[in-house]
Amino acid sequence: MDGRLLNRRSQGKTIGIARARARKTATELLRAGDQKTWKTTDLINDYIVKVSIPSIEASNLRKNTKLRYLAAIKQVIAAYKTSQNTKGYTIAGGTTFKALESVLRAVAREHGKESAHHARTVLSKYVLQSMVRDQLVENNLLLKESIDLNLPEDDNDAATPRGGHALTLPQYASIVQKLLSIVPEDGISKPKQGRFGLEDRIAKRRNTIDVTLLQAATGLRIGEANAITWKNIRFGERSQATVHISKALSKTHKMRDVPVLIPAVVERLQARKRASSSSSDYVIGSPTDASKIWDARNCSKSIANLYCELADELNIELLKTARSHVWRATLNTMLLGSVPEIIRAAYFGHTQEVNRDSYTDTTNVAPMLQAFNQLFLQLSAS
Repeated sequence: MDGRLLNRRSQGKTIGIARARARKTATELLRAGDQKTWKTTDLINDYIVKVSIPSIEASNLRKNTKLRYLAAIKQVIAAYKTSQNTKGYTIAGGTTFKALESVLRAVAREHGKESAHHARTVLSKYVLQSMVRDQLVENNLLLKESIDLNLPEDDNDAATPRGGHALTLPQYASIVQKLLSIVPEDGISKPKQGRFGLEDRIAKRRNTIDVTLLQAATGLRIGEANAITWKNIRFGERSQATVHISKALSKTHKMRDVPVLIPAVVERLQARKRASSSSSDYVIGSPTDASKIWDARNCSKSIANLYCELADELNIELLKTARSHVWRATLNTMLLGSVPEIIRAAYFGHTQEVNRDSYTDTTNVAPMLQAFNQLFLQLSAS
């Protein structure tokens, strides 16, 4: 189409096979013009790495959304690798409905249904739609077809749900006290090999403990807790602090101020701030470099390991399946009879559907502090 004359040789066991391959090659060359030539026989993961990921990185998505999509696309790549025993799916093989269903269900099985929904979004928007533009596929199947992401065990009444359950007040208090008492250096040995040394392991352990305490004392989502910098925290008098969640950081695009409900956690944050070299550092940044955000996948794995450790040591079965969302459910349940729903809704930054389409200004956090302190002090005195 661009006027160039190209010579390509096509071979086959028969004349018919050779001619068919020649016609296919000619069609792809005419379509590609002077652009990089992608063929349906290329590996789909190569296309994702070289086309889809740069497209996400160059997009105008919000920071948290971009990080969430990049994590999702990496899960898709991993699922494509594990779903095929050979080198991997080709573009032709990986864009069939059966392959797409297999990949998304693999993500759901490994990371949960919410992650699978994110994976479907990026697979549709940044992989299949891009391939439609490059004329590698005729249409985007994910725009038309529905995929059931409910796994067989989801219908089993004996299966333990992962979300929507709260810790009891005694369980909550015992976890917080245990976390505050852990010395990150204890039990950490120097690795025999690898690029991460003893200090890196200790820093990772400290990060995992501190991000869990931060969530337990605020109910922040894990994405919010990881994304805040010291510019988002205002320290007050008598071990008080407030976390400012901007519209850009909030999942629901609702700005709110969140008090840190436990004084000991405030003191821990102050100690971290004193050790920080810049106000633009992340409060809980990468274990090796606080100026960079902690990789979401590595963070989630570390938190899961800590929860299982706490579950065994404190005999709290819920922690074997619950993840960081448990703190929001716990705090919301604890304050159910003390704080009006409209304030709790705004405090946790829930969606409008969950909170009956109501939000309010939470600049005045005194009701939350007063109610929580009363409950926590009563338990400590008992």
